[in-house]
Amino acid sequence: MKTVLVTGGSGFVGSHCLAAALKGGFIVKTTIRSKEKIAIVKEMLSHAGIDDLTNVSFHIADLKYDDGWEEAMKDVDYVLHVASPFSSKSPTDEEKVTKPSIEGTLRVLKLASDFDVKRVVLTSSFGAIGYGHPRSKKFFTENDWSPSDSKDISSYIKSKIEAEKMAWQFIKESESNLQLTVINPVGIFGPILGKNLSSSIQLIQGMLQGKIPATPKVNFGVVDVRDLAQLHIKAMLAPNAQGQRIIASATDCLPMIVTAKTLRQCLGAQADKVPKKQLPDWFVKLLSLVNQQMKELVPELGREKHLDRKKAVELLDWHPRPIEETLYDTAKSLFNFGLV
Repeated sequence: MKTVLVTGGSGFVGSHCLAAALKGGFIVKTTIRSKEKIAIVKEMLSHAGIDDLTNVSFHIADLKYDDGWEEAMKDVDYVLHVASPFSSKSPTDEEKVTKPSIEGTLRVLKLASDFDVKRVVLTSSFGAIGYGHPRSKKFFTENDWSPSDSKDISSYIKSKIEAEKMAWQFIKESESNLQLTVINPVGIFGPILGKNLSSSIQLIQGMLQGKIPATPKVNFGVVDVRDLAQLHIKAMLAPNAQGQRIIASATDCLPMIVTAKTLRQCLGAQADKVPKKQLPDWFVKLLSLVNQQMKELVPELGREKHLDRKKAVELLDWHPRPIEETLYDTAKSLFNFGLV
């Protein structure tokens, strides 16, 4: 049995990767930032249908510090490096986000190299591919890079760009045999396993609660967290995934109002508070003067984007579920946890 280390096991993506690895028959180690999170992760795994925890162990380790990482990395064959610092509010000092992301990723790669890990699968973001470009650019592939010096790039996206670039540089310059594959997901949705919500799930929650009366004219792709977890496992094992960047999206980029419409179609009366109208651009720009989240949306208003999604399908035989199922299951899990 091979051993997989999943960093950030208490997170939305990390917990689903943990579940996918355990269901795949692997011995799994995971890092969490405090002992208190052990019980939380165990409960999350139970919600994922896993009650036998014989093959999972927990290791206290933070991306900002060396403590705990060596023990976590011992006897590991593969690493799914999912953990990433995230702030719900944009910090005044962007280094508070970018520095831990870059240094944490470098720490994981160095130790993986030292402990003869075969491959690291790094969870990056479509943000490292399709943001900050001129409006004339509408089609994006894995060969594209978002310009980190763009004024339209948020601190979080910049952290993803810089951490991924550093990872590729490390592999290029390293004398070890460590392999790297990078997954670049779009907006991640799907069933939650706990009450700590990611920003994408908060968006669905806000729609269902009526807190978003109308949608801004922005476009984004959708991927189910369960499909994303399976893509990580495929990327970990497939020989031809070595050295690849892979966009993870079940759809081309869709207007946010289409997501709202899909929720109403799937849920009927349960989605009676979901918005039916779009916000005019001038109103979003006005709100951006006092709201940081709106300010970050302004560069994306009305922006047309198309994705090349062939690599995941052709290289890894990945077939994501339809977005109707993803959005329905997202909403139902929010209802089941009493969060709507």
